[in-house]
Amino acid sequence: MIIATLKQFYSTIKKNFASYFFTFLVMPIGLSLLLSNANTSLFSGEIEINPLSITIKDKDNSEYSKLLEKIFKDKEMKKFFKVEDKGDYLITIPEEFENEILENGKFNITIETIEDNSSIYGLETIESILNSVGKGIVKSIENNKISESLSEVNLKAQVFNDLTQMQNTVFLENKKIESSSKLTSQSFYAMTLMQFLFLNYLLSAVVSSKKLSETTALFQRIDMLPVNKIKYKLVDTLGDSFILVLFALIYMLIYRILAKAFMENFGMYILSILVISITVGFIIFLLNNIKKEVAMILANIAMYLQLVFGGMIGPVDKLFSGTIMEKLSNINLNVIFLDPLMSAFNNNISLKTFIPHIIVIIICIIISLIIITIKEKERIGGNYEIIK
Repeated sequence: MIIATLKQFYSTIKKNFASYFFTFLVMPIGLSLLLSNANTSLFSGEIEINPLSITIKDKDNSEYSKLLEKIFKDKEMKKFFKVEDKGDYLITIPEEFENEILENGKFNITIETIEDNSSIYGLETIESILNSVGKGIVKSIENNKISESLSEVNLKAQVFNDLTQMQNTVFLENKKIESSSKLTSQSFYAMTLMQFLFLNYLLSAVVSSKKLSETTALFQRIDMLPVNKIKYKLVDTLGDSFILVLFALIYMLIYRILAKAFMENFGMYILSILVISITVGFIIFLLNNIKKEVAMILANIAMYLQLVFGGMIGPVDKLFSGTIMEKLSNINLNVIFLDPLMSAFNNNISLKTFIPHIIVIIICIIISLIIITIKEKERIGGNYEIIK
């Protein structure tokens, strides 16, 4: 049955490839390129910097370890870091930290992630800052020791003063890392319009299912076959997921060839579209087991929600800033369709990213199994025509 179903999907793709290509690729890519060129001004502002949440564990408790903590709590540093008891990143100042700096000119600090909100980008940013701070401390100590004889207290004061003056340079280096992940209009619309691909397929699947059940006897005959209907429909679901993965992959490759978007970690993007496609497949699985009229209403609601509030027409926070629409924009399905792509863009994929998808898949399976079981019992009981 699985081989037969795969052959059926291959035949479907081959037969409808031209319409699929236009609907799922040409339309979203064309809209994306058009909107990204028309709305570049929305993305031309300064890069927004979200402070990274850090925890500092001081095992040395020396004057220089306290100096390092003081640096992170400086006014300028607060633009980049929040020092908290339970941060996303742990900075450990080891024992003998002060002696290593003064005697050997070594700046040994360890950094590790401790929360789910951490990312590779955040880790690289902290490492970049600490490397610059460490070099600054060592260089300042060496220069001041050579240039003049200072007491220990005055030396520390001079080191802190030197670091304060060099912060602009440190932050400039940091922005070079950050700017590589700057969200451009092309990247934004490429990701948000990919939702059109998923939602349009979902809507098309529901519509075609409705037409099939209304205009042919095939639907009724399949339901009467002595096969496991749950297995049959699950294979059908995987077929839908396969088609979505195929066209989403082509969509991304076109953008990568054009060097317009999806130039970051490609593996993370593939993982994202795989999970989204499987989730959409199971949503179709559920919608095909409920009343077709209700299924079409739900599919259309999802499409229009994402069209308005999912960024498909532009960044909601900028288009509707200060209006009631901005407050209503929280009513969206971004957690399913857009957030995984944004996480891939920021190199911040984790299991937490896909928890909503796992929940949706489980809910779709449970509700579908209940509906299929009830329908089967009613059909066997002679009420087949009524429930259809």
